[in-house]
Amino acid sequence: MNEFFGVSTTLIMAVLLAALALSLATVGVVALRHRIVFDIGLRNIGRRRTQSLLIVLGLMLSTAIIAAALATGDTVAYSITNETYTRLGHVDEIVQIKDNQDETSLTDEEIAPPGIIPQRFIDLMYALTNGVDEIDGVLPGLRYPVPAKHHDTETRVPEVTLIGLDETAMQGFEGDIVSRGGAPIDIAQLERDDAVVNESAAAALGLRPGDRVDVYIDQFPRTFNVMAIVKDRVLTGWTQGQPAGILIKLEPAQFLYGTQGYGFIVISNRGGVRDARALTEAVSAPIEYELALTAYELSRIKDDRVGRAEEAGRDMTAIFMVLGLFSIAAGTLLVFLILVMLAAERRPEMGMSRAVGMTRLQLVESFIAEGMAYSLGSAALGAALGVAVSLGMTRAMDYIFSAFDIAVAFHVTPQSLVIAFCLGVVLTFVTVVASAWRVSRLTVVAAIRDQAEPAPRSTGVLSLFIGAALVAAGIALVAYGAGGDRADWFGAGASLAIIGAAFVARSRGAPERAVFTGAGVAVLVLWALVAGDTLRSLTGPLGAGMGAMFVGGVLMVAAATFVVVHNAGLLLGALRGIGFVFGRAAPAVRTAIAYPLANKFRTGMTIAMMSLVFFALVMISTLSLNFRNLFVDPDARGGWDVVVEENPRNPFTDARGNRLGPLGEALDRAFYPTRKIEVIARVLTGNPRSTQIAEVNAEGNEISRHSFVVNGTGPNFLDHNRIGLQARARGYASDADVWRALADTEANFAVIDGSVVPGINYANVTEDRFTLSDYESGDREFEPFRLQIRESSATRGQLVQVIGIMDRGPSETYRGIWVNADTFARTFQPESSRHYIRLQPGADARAEAKEIERLLVEQGVTAESIKDQVDDQQRLSAAFFYLVQGFMALGLGVGLAALSVIAFRTVVERRQQVGLMRAIGFSRANVALSFILESAFIALLGIVNGTWLALLLANRILQSEQFESAGFTGFAIPWLQIAVMAVLVFAASVLTTIIPSRQASSIPIAEAIRYE
Repeated sequence: MNEFFGVSTTLIMAVLLAALALSLATVGVVALRHRIVFDIGLRNIGRRRTQSLLIVLGLMLSTAIIAAALATGDTVAYSITNETYTRLGHVDEIVQIKDNQDETSLTDEEIAPPGIIPQRFIDLMYALTNGVDEIDGVLPGLRYPVPAKHHDTETRVPEVTLIGLDETAMQGFEGDIVSRGGAPIDIAQLERDDAVVNESAAAALGLRPGDRVDVYIDQFPRTFNVMAIVKDRVLTGWTQGQPAGILIKLEPAQFLYGTQGYGFIVISNRGGVRDARALTEAVSAPIEYELALTAYELSRIKDDRVGRAEEAGRDMTAIFMVLGLFSIAAGTLLVFLILVMLAAERRPEMGMSRAVGMTRLQLVESFIAEGMAYSLGSAALGAALGVAVSLGMTRAMDYIFSAFDIAVAFHVTPQSLVIAFCLGVVLTFVTVVASAWRVSRLTVVAAIRDQAEPAPRSTGVLSLFIGAALVAAGIALVAYGAGGDRADWFGAGASLAIIGAAFVARSRGAPERAVFTGAGVAVLVLWALVAGDTLRSLTGPLGAGMGAMFVGGVLMVAAATFVVVHNAGLLLGALRGIGFVFGRAAPAVRTAIAYPLANKFRTGMTIAMMSLVFFALVMISTLSLNFRNLFVDPDARGGWDVVVEENPRNPFTDARGNRLGPLGEALDRAFYPTRKIEVIARVLTGNPRSTQIAEVNAEGNEISRHSFVVNGTGPNFLDHNRIGLQARARGYASDADVWRALADTEANFAVIDGSVVPGINYANVTEDRFTLSDYESGDREFEPFRLQIRESSATRGQLVQVIGIMDRGPSETYRGIWVNADTFARTFQPESSRHYIRLQPGADARAEAKEIERLLVEQGVTAESIKDQVDDQQRLSAAFFYLVQGFMALGLGVGLAALSVIAFRTVVERRQQVGLMRAIGFSRANVALSFILESAFIALLGIVNGTWLALLLANRILQSEQFESAGFTGFAIPWLQIAVMAVLVFAASVLTTIIPSRQASSIPIAEAIRYE
């Protein structure tokens, strides 16, 4: 990747390297000025190697998460860009008839040309490019999708790309047509009935050199001799979504397609496959200027695709980095907690050091030296672990991207490794400095005696100042969030204001428990209202996105932790009851309760860490389930079972009175048992590269124009479909009434898919998607509004009145605006037809789709179960969410590492207490049980805290108006998945405590009592 969050990765790396150098220089100054202080810090690392190892392992997870996110982004960007360079070869720009595509698609590509280019324009292009130093090749060609069959084995495929190239203009493109062994193929040597077949077509049809292949055009077979198998390239027929291709000379292709024209002109820039991209602007700008007022356009196909590939990598990195912030925040808390625990263990030692003349600054320097050693080791290990994690994630991404015919290859750049390492070190170093400064504040006498610090006399001035500052900052953020419709900023500001008010109240003498408990509850209630957009009447709409999920999650976890810690005594009543039920366990239970209550800071930090990572896992699991449920809704199929796509070169010709129309007639001729079919509805489709819609104002003028799919349909579809509507025009009592109204051939009524609803961009990932300007999300009724449908090249179009908006579920399957066939015919030339089939009850849609495709394969028909289409979308969505969950599970390592470190440190700190417990009659089993129950209690609180907070926030977000308008009418909870995660985490937390608990129970009594 070259950029991250809009900033150059080179600049980010330079800044982080400078910060790393500053951190190392700080430690270097300590080593030079106070060598003894530096040596004391390093000596502590080797004193207890097991604990030091646990600290390093705990700290490295934050770096691992950063490295994994960056490496994943590198892998996505590299895989797509490498695929782009490989498939395009020397094709850098392409000229064709204008269409609707602003940029060349990464995941879909139309094979048929948007229009035919005449010979005179080819001559003009040669004139424009002749003598231009930056161009070394201009090549015209023609391609269409056709069905194909192995002539001898009868193996069929419904669609391959038959492409013809001008063999006299191959200069600059020779390296794009090569055999599997890399030898160049000269297509000028081909005869009229010879062809070369690319690897994908050879695999699909089982072809080898010397075989014959049949292609069907206008339902007649044409036979070609296979002269060679060549690599998959754009010039050998490869396209996104349809990689199989057959290459012939241009003249026989024109003859077969019945035209003397061309479909495209490709341009090769001077240089190699990759470095030629640098000349894109120099080549494109003059040609674009010449074509500005013509019907033609130049597409910067290579530059566009590579740029979008890099953008996809940045987006993937941003997603994982934002979601990883929960784990990074937990890791930062772990660093802080570790330093605090180290200080607690060494208080007598620190007190003696101060007594013999060491200053507070020197204590801080000692901790900085030790912390930097941990930081460097953990960052190096974390970067390596992150790369390993990304390597594993590559396999999952390979499954996701294989649906788009993109092979994922692991790749990580040196910049990413440097950034991850430096960021890990710097974050840890800053946290170490802050925590070291805190723990160095001690009273010499109290520290030597290992007694609690005396409570400082407080006038309340500092609390008042902090509270006033937080309130002021919170009010500013509230105003900013409300003005920008940002729930994250608004909620953060209001939360700061509440916390600030708590500090002000505390400064005036209010009781701590009541103040902070009230503030915590208030923050929780606030986010429940903000996330659900309940305050809309006061604040206006507040958009809740990923930012709200992170900010809200962190603040809700912090608030809930305050409430739990300040009221832990009340919450532990049930746990105390165990002692009464199991008498022998009572001593262990009481001590397991007493210690966490006596160390609220440590207990609260650990609960917060566990809560953060479990919150993130439960949130992602819940959102994933609800999104999947939205798509698997049976209504998403719209009442149809199978969709059949005609090949535009081999259309169905005549129904001959067949009750099932042209498709039914073709099926009858193929001896398909049409009694299995209840009804077939034919839908006319325009060329999606040239159909547009536009909003129209009161004066009849277009407000905006956008590419959009337009469908024309007849009575069968209108009467028999079951596509639900989220909103209807006033005056229509049911969805069926709306659909039936479209049959009026004079009224020009229309129904449009739900992607046009403002709010959530769920049908199109681009920012410039078509969105209704006056429609209010969540409305169930609306006044009919006018849109204009048109061809992109036409000066005028057809006005239609939209009277229905589809539900979210079917909007993905039935994209576009739907009008009756007569309205469609007055505006567009049908590109092809689509046929929707409803089968008789009990029929297997998948099996019937395969049989229909097999019988009609020579006509280029493709048939697919609509349920399978929906399920495929679900599998891809589920795979991505599982990938995210696996990535976020790294954060659990932070929580478990925290429990392990705490358990080991607790044994050391409480050595004397253990001796006393054994001396007054505690058995070894009770001592071990006490430690295990203590860790289990903290882990359980973290799990419960993270679970209910995640479910609350997810529920409020999905119940907000913008999500409800997108079709989220219910709320599903993945109880089984949550239970499995909770059991695994709880069991792991107990297992991490077994070793230190056994260690504690085996300490000799006399040795423990004498321990200092």
